[in-house]
Amino acid sequence: KPDVIFSKGGFVSVPVVIAGKRNHVPVIIHESDMTPGLANKISIPSAYKVCCNFPETLKALPADKAVLTGSPIRQELLAGNKDKAREFCGFTSDKPVIMVVGGSLGAAAVNSAIRSILPELLKDFNVIHLCGKGKLDPSKINWDGYAQFEYIQEELRDLFALTDIVISRAGANAICELLVNISSGLVVYPKVIESRVRSELPFMAMENIMMEAVKRGGNRQELHEKIRLHSLAAGKRVKEDGLDNDLIRRISEDPAFGVDEQTLNTCLNPADYTGRSSEQTEEFVNGYVLPRLGAAEEAAAGREGELRV
Repeated sequence: KPDVIFSKGGFVSVPVVIAGKRNHVPVIIHESDMTPGLANKISIPSAYKVCCNFPETLKALPADKAVLTGSPIRQELLAGNKDKAREFCGFTSDKPVIMVVGGSLGAAAVNSAIRSILPELLKDFNVIHLCGKGKLDPSKINWDGYAQFEYIQEELRDLFALTDIVISRAGANAICELLVNISSGLVVYPKVIESRVRSELPFMAMENIMMEAVKRGGNRQELHEKIRLHSLAAGKRVKEDGLDNDLIRRISEDPAFGVDEQTLNTCLNPADYTGRSSEQTEEFVNGYVLPRLGAAEEAAAGREGELRV
């Protein structure tokens, strides 16, 4: 006899949940989507608690049962092995890897679209295709660089480690697992970000620079055309020649603007072009994210025990 029944929904879960209540086994349901599906709607009266991913879902659940938990993520997904995945898939080349996720039952449209362009994809990529039960294509089983599976369990962590690009249907669990897998290996280099921002700032600052030039007696229409031409030339230098952005130098050397390079550089403060984005981000993190993380940590504090599910 289990201590707890944990249900993720689906038609097969309904009789199990009802039987659990009749046998006095507490049932916990997790609703992944924004609105409860039919199976969970039927099962909710028999549940002890109903967990959900989104705050908006709470209003669709009984107040005394609803718990905002987010999506449970398997931590082992973060500890994959590329070499094991390459051997498991039978890949013999080091081409970038595309993983196609159609869901546990498969997504016919996704499967069809991928297979229709597979010959072209395999020229540059290896492809892992999770196509769903009964959705394997026998004619493509031995294609070099193409590994298709109905469903993956323990090997998923290794496949994630090997994958460079994911094409997935937008299932809540798939999206959350992909998000955690990507963000867990994310490294931020502030100086690189600063360098990239500053390389684009001259284009963003042209309106302010033109206003400064107009104050000094420049003709707005004439300056507007000169900015367009200088911007095109600087853009070509960056995109086609791979050189630095010399737009500020071009403007400072054009007598029509009458503005020296030192003055132009005062127009290149990134904070002048971001509006309230930094304040809005802090408000969201402090007012929404941190309180929910704190509540989850407090709820889990000091809880230990053996659980059979």
